Amino acid sequence: MTSDLRKTHKILWLILAMTIPILVVLSVLGIREQGLNDNGMSVKNSGDKKELVLENDLFTIYKDKKSVDHQLLVFLKKSLPSPAASVYAISSKGAKGMYLGELDKKGVYHFKIKGAIEGLQIYDEIKKEEITNVALQWD
Repeated sequence: MTSDLRKTHKILWLILAMTIPILVVLSVLGIREQGLNDNGMSVKNSGDKKELVLENDLFTIYKDKKSVDHQLLVFLKKSLPSPAASVYAISSKGAKGMYLGELDKKGVYHFKIKGAIEGLQIYDEIKKEEITNVALQWD
């Protein structure tokens, strides 16, 4: 290596040594607050347009009153005992109706519902057993 290359190499390493810690600090400061953590879920800023339907240690369910289509927001706080639980709309007859989706891990789920339904049924397809039923009241 020539003396010019050694000088350039030294300057580049000094610049990197100063900029990398600055970039690391700025990236840590730029991280947004998470909605989920390992201890559970913090549901913040749910807004006044969403009405709380059910809250227990397993999940929190909101219904969106101001949307054109009825929407449900399901905040799953803990993993279910089943690896994949199916969510069905319960019709006015009490029978399992339209398939809405699945709940598989902790997180936020959105379900669009066409028309008013009586409730939700969370069903374990593997064990062929019902996990829970949730009654809904649409205004």
